[in-house]
Amino acid sequence: MARPLAAAVFDVDDTLYPEIDFVRGGLHAAARALGVPEAAAVLLEILEREGPFHLFDRGLEHLGIPRTPERIALLVGAFRAHQAPLEPFAGVRPMLARLRAAGVRLALVTDGYLDVQRHKVAALGLEPAVDLVVFTADVDGRRMLKPDIGAFRHVQERLGLEGDLLAMVGDRPDKDFPGPDALGWRTLRARHPGCFHRDAPDPGPGRPEVLSIDAMERRLMAWAEGRELPG
Repeated sequence: MARPLAAAVFDVDDTLYPEIDFVRGGLHAAARALGVPEAAAVLLEILEREGPFHLFDRGLEHLGIPRTPERIALLVGAFRAHQAPLEPFAGVRPMLARLRAAGVRLALVTDGYLDVQRHKVAALGLEPAVDLVVFTADVDGRRMLKPDIGAFRHVQERLGLEGDLLAMVGDRPDKDFPGPDALGWRTLRARHPGCFHRDAPDPGPGRPEVLSIDAMERRLMAWAEGRELPG
């Protein structure tokens, strides 16, 4: 029997809430800053068709507006500064509560611009539900963006745990798992339908995957009880 899981560590974007909600809100804010009425529809159409990469470049090209550093800075600034209302995936709050009641410590490790990620965590209302929040852009004054192992070592130190007593739950194999893999943590990949990195290749063969919050909770609760689930 495996050692019972002592801590579950979660990525935030596309793991505990749909990141597309934040992106859509940011595109509306960028369109307002640009002052072009049809810009929002154009940007949202490109998002739907091509994904979230190089959106502003493609949008300006489609609109026939010259791309300048100043214009890109305006759009990016509006995108990052907007205050989107966000909600976790259904079932996230009860899952966290039940894991905590089962004695599992909980942490968030989230990547990206510090102010943006702070807003997301605050908007989601998740901080009171966990024991520790780590923003990789500022880990005790140091920048340790994923896949840097430093943020994950910091979690171990703060929780006083190591190895397979911890599990990392994330959606991006290239960012969320190299550090935990190197530290001997368990890992669990979230592949929610429609999320940006759902089909990204995973260099870790055989990594367990879940497609829903219910399945995520079942796996983590089994680990907390020292059990393994098939698949």
